[in-house]
Amino acid sequence: MLSSLTTPTRPLAWLFFLFLAGLAHIFTVITLASVGPAPSVEKLARTLTTNRMALLDPVTPKSQPVPFLMPGSLYAVCPFDLETTAVRLTAAIPDDGWMLSIHTMDGSSFYFAPGSAEADLTITIDLVPPGDALNALELAPTADDLRIAKVEAPQRKGVAVVRAPVAAKAYAPDVIRQLQKSNCRPVGRNLASR
Repeated sequence: MLSSLTTPTRPLAWLFFLFLAGLAHIFTVITLASVGPAPSVEKLARTLTTNRMALLDPVTPKSQPVPFLMPGSLYAVCPFDLETTAVRLTAAIPDDGWMLSIHTMDGSSFYFAPGSAEADLTITIDLVPPGDALNALELAPTADDLRIAKVEAPQRKGVAVVRAPVAAKAYAPDVIRQLQKSNCRPVGRNLASR
C-alpha cells in the first residue's frame, strides 16, 4: 500500500489536476467578465438621470464613482436608454486630454473622439438603437441637422462620458463651464410606437 503512494505516476496526476483546475479558473473568470453588465457602469447609470448629462463630483481616493477615473480630471456622464427614443449627444472637447467616449453597459467602448489643441471641437451625435440606422435618417429634417452624425449603438443602454483634464485648481471653474456645454437629450420620434 505504501509503495503505491510513492510511485512516479502520483506527482504527474497531481500536476495534471492542477493544470485542469487552472484552466477551469481562467475560463470562469473570462466568461463571467463578459456575461453581464460591468457592475460599476450599471451602478453609475442607476444613480444618474437617464438621457441627461450630469457633472460628476471631483474624484478623490474616497469618492470614486467608477474605478480608474483620473483624479486630475472632471467628468460629465450621460446614461442613455434608446428603448423608446434616439438620444442627441453634444460634447465640447476643446483641447488635448479632453475626450468623448460612449460605452455599452458591459463597459465596452464603441465610440471615441479625442480633443485637439488645434481645433476647438463640439461634436453632436444622434445615438440610435441597434438595427435602426436607416430609420435614423428621419431624425434629420433640417439642413443643419444633416451635419449631425448618426451612430448606431450596439446595445440599447449605455453611458456617454466626457473627460476634461484640470491642469490646476485655479482652472477648475473654466473647465466646469466648458463641461456644462455638453448635453444629452431624447430626440426624434417615439421608437416604442413602431
